[in-house]
Amino acid sequence: MTPLSDSTRYSSRAGTPPESRRDGPKVKEGDFSSQSLKDVAVAAKSFIRTSAIYDGPFPSSKGTARLEFAWTSITQLVKESGNANWTEAVYDLKHNAPMKKKLITFVSLFCLVFTCLMIG
Repeated sequence: MTPLSDSTRYSSRAGTPPESRRDGPKVKEGDFSSQSLKDVAVAAKSFIRTSAIYDGPFPSSKGTARLEFAWTSITQLVKESGNANWTEAVYDLKHNAPMKKKLITFVSLFCLVFTCLMIG
């Protein structure tokens, strides 16, 4: 009997290579392309926590509303911060759709989890 390679063994069970199984919607701080963008992501989470306390709950868990809320919060934070590096990092996202999506996902998934914790 010949031993099966990892990819053969894996694909026979799940039908996909191991690499795709590790990918998912979760975005981590290390996924951002620059320190400024990472700082914006972390600050946006904090900004949203504060907003939830003082301004009320997040929008419903409907995808579009949550994504729009996340993007509005990010741009508002950057504008109010006056930080030129953050402004440049977010401006550069106009030309980097995948990174913009990561930033919005990073913040909006937090909104969803935080809302579920407040409700449940």
